[in-house]
Amino acid sequence: MGSRYLLGTAPKPIKGKPLSNTRLDKLAQISGLKKAEVKEWHEGFIVCLFYQFFPTAKAEKFSEYVFKTFDTDGSGEVDFDEFLIAISLTAKQDPKQKLDWVFSLYDLDNNGYIEKKEMNKIMEAIYDLNGEDKHGPNPPIKKVERIFSKLDKNQDYKLSKDEFINGCLMDEHLNRLLSPSMAT
Repeated sequence: MGSRYLLGTAPKPIKGKPLSNTRLDKLAQISGLKKAEVKEWHEGFIVCLFYQFFPTAKAEKFSEYVFKTFDTDGSGEVDFDEFLIAISLTAKQDPKQKLDWVFSLYDLDNNGYIEKKEMNKIMEAIYDLNGEDKHGPNPPIKKVERIFSKLDKNQDYKLSKDEFINGCLMDEHLNRLLSPSMAT
């Protein structure tokens, strides 16, 4: 389906089938984008998102996590449909939908919970992405401890989807910290 990128590699588009009217209608409906916007995204899909916006090697780990989340069918590739749907979710104005997607980004083992070690891996990747010092006065592990102290209501050392989403909705600072916008 559509152009694809292999996970963990520089952009290598694989020529796919053209965007049919049926597919265009479906993607416009799911993403909430206008058909012209879907066509524009499709035409520009040959450029990998993170290598375009974050050309340094420091983006590698974060892009790996994000691409894993985009790859909803588990094929090891992100096709245009998966890409467009994920991008539209990250740009959605509905905070619950966006946070639901962000939860899946942090839940690295897909067990329905975010453990501290998972959040720490994502935080370290975000620090790398932003060029922040991971060994300074506010390292990722301290940030993760503070987040868990606020969100882990039942103190079971993991965050359920409800704890994560509701906690982020109640705390604007955590919402901005944990779910930055990736849309252009």
